[in-house]
Amino acid sequence: AAFRSTLEEVRRADCLLHLEDSSSPLLREQRETVLGVLKDLSAQNIPRLAAFNKADLLAERGRRELLGPDPERLLVSALTGEGVERLLSRIETLLEGRWVLRELSLDPSEGRFIGEIHRCAQVVGRSMRGQRLSLRLRVTPENWTRLLHRIGPRGG
Repeated sequence: AAFRSTLEEVRRADCLLHLEDSSSPLLREQRETVLGVLKDLSAQNIPRLAAFNKADLLAERGRRELLGPDPERLLVSALTGEGVERLLSRIETLLEGRWVLRELSLDPSEGRFIGEIHRCAQVVGRSMRGQRLSLRLRVTPENWTRLLHRIGPRGG
């Protein structure tokens, strides 16, 4: 039940990173299992980026076979850092299409909400306006709604 509830958090994600073990002999089966679980969770339509990890273990021929003719496929290595910058850039590009700019005004005494804001939005600006803390955010519409609900009528 705990594992299932952890997986159900996937439905709240802005995007999913499907990191596949390129050295696994069960790569295809594992991919199908993940896609099946996402479908079971009604999360198959969340924007998803797939990447193959363990690029450092692949010979050139293995790399070509794995990537095929698809320029969208990514190879990364958590060990060496290969491909990580490209992966991060692709994640940012994927999210940029979903982010909106919003502003939130809080009383400084409501600082306990700052952690919540940082968990679901990117703070791109911060200033004091009179006695209020003004935050400029990049956030998905879904997370903006969650933030407003969590913070309530005090913020906004």
